[in-house]
Amino acid sequence: MHKAIALSFLYLSQTACGGQTDDGSTSDAEVFALGTDGVTSGILSQIFIDNLGVGQGVIAGVAASDSVVRHVGDRLYIVNRFGSDNVTIVDIDTKQLVAQISTGAGTNPQDVAVIGDSIYVCAYDSGNIIVLDQGDEQATPTLIDISSYDSDGVPNCGSIIEVDGNLYASLGILDDTFASQGGKVIVIDSATNTISTDFDLTNNNPFGLFEASSSTGPFQGDLLITTTEDFGTGNGCVERVSPGPTPASAGCLIENSELGGFVSKLQVVGDSAYLAVSTSFTEGKLVRVDSSGTLAEQSITPAGQHVTDFVVCPWGEIVTNDKNQGTLRVYGSDDVERTESAGLDIGLPAAYANGIICL
Repeated sequence: MHKAIALSFLYLSQTACGGQTDDGSTSDAEVFALGTDGVTSGILSQIFIDNLGVGQGVIAGVAASDSVVRHVGDRLYIVNRFGSDNVTIVDIDTKQLVAQISTGAGTNPQDVAVIGDSIYVCAYDSGNIIVLDQGDEQATPTLIDISSYDSDGVPNCGSIIEVDGNLYASLGILDDTFASQGGKVIVIDSATNTISTDFDLTNNNPFGLFEASSSTGPFQGDLLITTTEDFGTGNGCVERVSPGPTPASAGCLIENSELGGFVSKLQVVGDSAYLAVSTSFTEGKLVRVDSSGTLAEQSITPAGQHVTDFVVCPWGEIVTNDKNQGTLRVYGSDDVERTESAGLDIGLPAAYANGIICL
């Protein structure tokens, strides 16, 4: 896990950006991206899709050097991970800080799911799912014990997502050498905050955050998550998880070996899953896979870029990071890059994954 030490409060400025739909009309939207120096500091900057302008740190002081962001309803939930151990909540409409709530020292939170005032926190270094009350940041958290899933009492929860009142949490089950001893999903009934069932994934080490799909779309409401046993072209895949009355793994959508690397970020858009695939320590690509697992013939991004994070905006434009440059790049809905060769400087190198949102 990436390490982070410093964190300050977040205050948002009133800003907006626009993009163009396929029919030529303008769609107002907001794009925010996390940047990090990888040691002590992080920022949240804004990108204006219409003119490629950047407001560096216009949403100032939100992030530590290891943060991810989730968008739920009218709020942003910024999970400040290793060494910071808190969740920062921002109201999108008022552009105001709502709360910053500790998850407990040394818990290393990774992801959140939100139901009403309850924030369910998946924490890498805790034996519990931690339930915070966003209506009362001083309230004592509720703890859902998951320690029995690993012999060391810490089953390494990596992601959590809500579907129809149930919470699905992925467990990496690492040993003291950080080798995964399994890949498991537990299901929590939010009405009782108890575990209702669990099941194994096809491969060990679920890596990254769950992505939901539409129940009426070609992915049939399945959740997608990546499994990565060796961070190379060996064992691992993009795995499908079927929620519902009898939740279970639905097998692999596509194998890492077919992709030529491991997936750091994914997003379901219509009839495709977009995947950021790292093929080496210095290069990565952005590809599409359809619901049958058929890989598009070529990458959207060119050789020489190292894409580990991205977002597809509602009007079809794509914002990616480029770890080689430390910048962001913008592609039109026609997959043609609109940014210059160096990309967009957001003030600090763009975050590794799950650090870009488009509203």
